[in-house]
Amino acid sequence: MTSTRKWLAVIGATMGSMAMGLSFSLINTNLESIHQHFGASLVQLQWMINIYGIFIASTLVTMGRLGDIFGRKKIYLIGLILFGASMLGGGLATSPGMIIGFQALYGLAGAILLPLSQAMLIDCFSDDHKSVAIGIWTASGGITLSLGPIIGGVLLSFLSWRWIFLANVPFAIFGFILTAIFSKESKTQGESTKLDWPGVILLTLAIGTFVLATVQWNLWQMPIILLLYLVAALCITGLLIVEGKVEMPIIREELFRSRMFLFSCAGNFCMIAFFWAGIFLIPLYIQKQLGFSPLQAGVLMLAFSVPVALISPVIGYLYKTVGPKVLISVGFCLLALSALMQLQYGDGTTVFFIALATFSLGLGFGVIWTPTTTGALSAISRNFAGIASGTFITIQEIGGNVGLAITATVSRMSPSFTEGFHNGMWVMLVVSILGLFTAFFLPKKPRVLKKL
Repeated sequence: MTSTRKWLAVIGATMGSMAMGLSFSLINTNLESIHQHFGASLVQLQWMINIYGIFIASTLVTMGRLGDIFGRKKIYLIGLILFGASMLGGGLATSPGMIIGFQALYGLAGAILLPLSQAMLIDCFSDDHKSVAIGIWTASGGITLSLGPIIGGVLLSFLSWRWIFLANVPFAIFGFILTAIFSKESKTQGESTKLDWPGVILLTLAIGTFVLATVQWNLWQMPIILLLYLVAALCITGLLIVEGKVEMPIIREELFRSRMFLFSCAGNFCMIAFFWAGIFLIPLYIQKQLGFSPLQAGVLMLAFSVPVALISPVIGYLYKTVGPKVLISVGFCLLALSALMQLQYGDGTTVFFIALATFSLGLGFGVIWTPTTTGALSAISRNFAGIASGTFITIQEIGGNVGLAITATVSRMSPSFTEGFHNGMWVMLVVSILGLFTAFFLPKKPRVLKKL
């Protein structure tokens, strides 16, 4: 592959991570506009994010496996088509229920784009430059993720809420063209073509029933809630049993024999749990309590965007000299500081103080993301890049689901939005402390698993 074709292929692969970063940020930070247009309830807004999370978390590994078996380029192109369809459908929706439905399709598209864009990028570089590839992947997603609030604010100042979905469609088109023309096909040689459909079903039911019970906690009768938690527990138990017997399990326990992979996953679980909850609650607080317009809220959210955009490209290189343990520890300390500062929000809180707390969140996020991703994938042979990436991001998305479901529900159960916001911050503080705890168990150097 020539240098030009290689970098055009890299751009095509980054379209997947960029599209997912921008769309997730645009939708999450502008839910208030959807609320105002449809009169949607907080529960409906919460489901717009959680339904995405259920579908992406439960199918990620399977989509990574499909790429390993049938070709990562081929499956990735299908993911771009599904992504474009979900964004077009969301933009043309006529009810909150329709948005929730297209968000489910969006989750399925993300289950393809996230692991396979990462695996395709890694395949463009040698083993010695794997961290550079992952740095490009995290930077591309992180930058578009960070630009979402300000782009959304500008769009909503001149256009309708529909453009927070429709603006993402060009990513699908551009990415499809570049990938189809310049990317080479890659797959895992000699891999079994069997798929773990029982595992997919059990994992989907486990996540779905847990999230459903948590979100509907104060809305349904307690016997129904307890029954849902029981079903979730039974599904998890069944999943553990099934995974020990099938030929190609959706969750490969061998991956977790690597201490680097295990605790990188745990740290990323906590970081995404914190992030999903924060990016859901903070924009709502800024617009509901401060009365900011979408554009003003987007400008204030630059306090999150700027550190992510500036630090993400650097951390991939800093990882080699400093190592993951220090970076991840510092990152979670910054997240804890952000939660503590947000616990001080009240009637007299200045915009500067809110911006500083949001800056701490963005800085912590940027410091943690690349080291956890690089640490996990550096511990696994490139021959299993698809399934390792899929497993890693599955745990990440489960973390987001759990974090949002618990934090938003705790917040929603309070008599006032401000009190609920504070209660949610207590949950996020606990999550950041748990994340800091995982960093202490990371080894200095990963021992690469070459066989599964």
